[in-house]
Amino acid sequence: MKAAILLSLESYESFYGKEFGLTFEEYLRSYRNDWSWEYVAGLNRQGIETLLYLPSLRVGGLFTTPDGYQVRCLKVKSWYKPWTKFSWLHRTPLGRYSGQVANGAAFFNDLRRSLLQDGIDLLHIQGYWTGRYDYLASRLHLPIIAADHGTNSYRQITWAKRRTLSAACRVTCQSWDELLEVESYGASAILLTNGVNTSFFCPAPSAHKDIDNDKKIVLCVSRLKNWQKRLTDLVRAMVFLDSQWTLQLVGDGPDRGMLEGLARDLHVQHRVTFSGFVRDRKVLREFYRKCSVFTLCSSYEAVALSVLEAMSCGCPVVVTDIRAFDALVKHHATGIKVPVGKPEELARGIREAYSLRRDLGRAARASVLDAFSDTTTYASLASTMRECLGAQGVSSS
Repeated sequence: MKAAILLSLESYESFYGKEFGLTFEEYLRSYRNDWSWEYVAGLNRQGIETLLYLPSLRVGGLFTTPDGYQVRCLKVKSWYKPWTKFSWLHRTPLGRYSGQVANGAAFFNDLRRSLLQDGIDLLHIQGYWTGRYDYLASRLHLPIIAADHGTNSYRQITWAKRRTLSAACRVTCQSWDELLEVESYGASAILLTNGVNTSFFCPAPSAHKDIDNDKKIVLCVSRLKNWQKRLTDLVRAMVFLDSQWTLQLVGDGPDRGMLEGLARDLHVQHRVTFSGFVRDRKVLREFYRKCSVFTLCSSYEAVALSVLEAMSCGCPVVVTDIRAFDALVKHHATGIKVPVGKPEELARGIREAYSLRRDLGRAARASVLDAFSDTTTYASLASTMRECLGAQGVSSS
């Protein structure tokens, strides 16, 4: 059985290139800090040969990485370039939806050829709230699993969803609320949350991390994209924390300059470190292991991998009280929840998590081991894929 995972990117260049500063050669050679690589590795371990598919404005063809992954670049036709140049085309829901449909149309012919050439039995499409998904699901004639890892239906065009979501063999959802919403469109949906490699993301051996030291480090690992992540709330929270506290922001994105300016305006720039995009997972793990409190203060999320990774490393976590975190964090048991958009409440939650860090860290690690191990996630997804092929009468041998 062969499967492909199609990433929800406008193009390689607009995401990994522009936002992360990665050349395509670097992406193939060494970048592995991404959920998609984990899914491919996990499905391969389950006996399903899996390729990564991603659109590209400049690159086309099939590539094999030094560690044996296969990556297919789908060539985006040149007529799509105006959507990459003029951001105002995406500012309204209708404009954004039209651009997504155009994006799908721009690489559809190459996708269809590649599916046949690679012998793909099933396609896993990321981003089912997009217009691109609607375009592809209406035109592809093979089993589809639709998934999402962070968006929601807010301000999305949903006219076609009753037809296109029900066209998927399965829709995988990150929360029960999301599942019920997807089922309201007539889709066959299952709950399948993100999982974390608990063997790799684990507490430091022995006493490598001294939780009684004087350092008070708040860590956030996130794309610097404020309208979703609300990182301005986290920078503002530093005003309400005493001078012993520092903030480490790991990640990059379009709002870095704005956040740096805000830190200067609030006179906390000497306590805020922008560590940039981290490519090495071992380096990322050290950030988790050395922090005092991990926080993510988003307005919406899926089951955020950074929170799972932090919890798996035994970090006390502070998250916003949104539905995506209901399954992950139990208030005062495995972490602390705070209201969205309240920097002073966020600071209070950080202080509380620090005071309870021993118990919260242990409970966080135990909860991830119990319910969010990636082994369980990939076994469930592989089983679902085989069920889909069985229902279509396709051999999975």
